[in-house]
Amino acid sequence: MTHKNIILEFLKDNDGAFCDDCISKRKNILPRQTVNQICRSLAATGFTYRNDALCKGCGKYKKVSRIKYDDLPGVPYNKSDVIAHKEAQMQKLWYWEGNLQSRLVAWLTGEGYKIIGAANTASRSRGVDIIAENVQGKTLWINVKGYPDTSRHVQARHYFASAIFDLILYRGESASVQLGIGLPAGFTTYTNLARKIQWMRKEILPFDIYWINEAGQVRKE
Repeated sequence: MTHKNIILEFLKDNDGAFCDDCISKRKNILPRQTVNQICRSLAATGFTYRNDALCKGCGKYKKVSRIKYDDLPGVPYNKSDVIAHKEAQMQKLWYWEGNLQSRLVAWLTGEGYKIIGAANTASRSRGVDIIAENVQGKTLWINVKGYPDTSRHVQARHYFASAIFDLILYRGESASVQLGIGLPAGFTTYTNLARKIQWMRKEILPFDIYWINEAGQVRKE
């Protein structure tokens, strides 16, 4: 077993944060600088948290590491597996993009829309998330955005900005389609941003916002 895996096993099996010195002594990994390099690399690649805090081993306030998924069994070591593991956890959340898309498709169908196409969000396929047609034959293109699980406020702003930019591109592709954004309801960052761009929706780029709540109910704005 590599030093990297030994350290990951130790952090996974011992709930809490440990400094480099304690990890080095407990797992007999020498020199201590080897532990420091590995722990910094693990934090940089998303396997662990690394910050200044009390070490569970020596009780001193030092730079410590703790497993990022210490409350979950079967922590993967491969970075791509970690990403897949995190995405699988996200898909369980109601505000994950794929769940929102499914609920919005169901709502549109109930409102009499014919669903022409829906992108596979789980595989991150490109294209318009939902393409629908109303009873009058008018085409609707909707971009759906979920809510991030990390760096939530900052990342949510990026998600929102990306959604607006996509609508601009959609308008460039077609001057006649109706446009919309599907968003999870109840998140202050999104509601505040939506309020701040009302002028743009009225004067430059008209589009509807479909607010989807945890119960799957949709409110069109």
